Amino acid sequence: MSPPPEHYVSLCEEIKEAHEMSSGKWVFFKKSSSILSETICATTLILVMLSIHLCMIVVGMQAVGHCSAEKLIPIWMIVGGLLGLVIDIMWTVNRIVDYRCTYLRDEDDNYIRSCKCFVLCIVWFFLALGWFIAGNVWVYRIYAPQTSDVESSFYCEALVYYLAFWIITVFYICVCLTLIVCTFNCAYPGFTKCFSKK
Repeated sequence: MSPPPEHYVSLCEEIKEAHEMSSGKWVFFKKSSSILSETICATTLILVMLSIHLCMIVVGMQAVGHCSAEKLIPIWMIVGGLLGLVIDIMWTVNRIVDYRCTYLRDEDDNYIRSCKCFVLCIVWFFLALGWFIAGNVWVYRIYAPQTSDVESSFYCEALVYYLAFWIITVFYICVCLTLIVCTFNCAYPGFTKCFSKK
C-alpha cells in the first residue's frame, strides 16, 4: 500500500494544528468550522438539505387548496423549499469559489466573487429566517388539525401538515443539540482530547 500524498493531513491533525495556531476560543471555533465545512459530512449534509427542500416544494405544490385550516401552509412549504434550494446552491458555489481561491491561488477575482456570494447568502438567509418564523406561527397555531374530514373548516392534508410540523420540530431539536455540544465543549475543554497539545 502506497503512503498518502504529502499534502494529505487527517481531519484530527488539521483541527489540532488550528487549535495550536489559534489565539483564542473564538478564532479556534472559526478555523475548525472552516475545516469541517470542507469534509464529506458537509457534502452529505448539503445533499440531505437539497432532498428536504425538493420534497417541500413537491408536497406543497400538491397540497395547495387542501388545507382549509391554514391556507398558507402549502405556500410556506413551496416558498421555504425554494428559499432553501437557493441557499444550498449559493453555499455550494461559495465553497467552489473558496476552493479555487485557496488551492489555485487565483485570489484577486475569486476573492471578490466569494465575498459577493457570501453577502448574498447572508441576505438570503435572513429572508429564509423570516419565512421560517412565519411558518412556525402558521403550523403550530393549528396543531393537530382534522386530517380525515375534507369538509371540515379545520381540515389540512396530513402529509403537508405533518411534514411542515416535523421539519420545524427537527430543526429545533438540531439547534438544541448543537448548542448543548458547543456549551459542553466550551465548558469542559478535556472533551476535546483530539485538540490537546502533546
